[in-house]
Amino acid sequence: MDAATSQVAVHIIQMANALQLEMIAEGVETQEQAREFRRRGVQYAQGWLFGKPMTMRELRRELTRQREASGAQDSRPTPAPLV
Repeated sequence: MDAATSQVAVHIIQMANALQLEMIAEGVETQEQAREFRRRGVQYAQGWLFGKPMTMRELRRELTRQREASGAQDSRPTPAPLV
């Protein structure tokens, strides 16, 4: 988290934790950011750290590849867990 948004993000995370909500951090680009979000109780993340933007065709191909590799039946995408 950068200095300009870190205080706002911290308060939002605290409120979500108090309400026992699951959170998704968006725009995570570094392992340091992922570790900080994880430390603060954020369960999921998305961003450049986990994958580049892709076309719908590429997304379908990647989801199919992941589903086949895991043997899962559910085709719905899930955010990257921070656990």
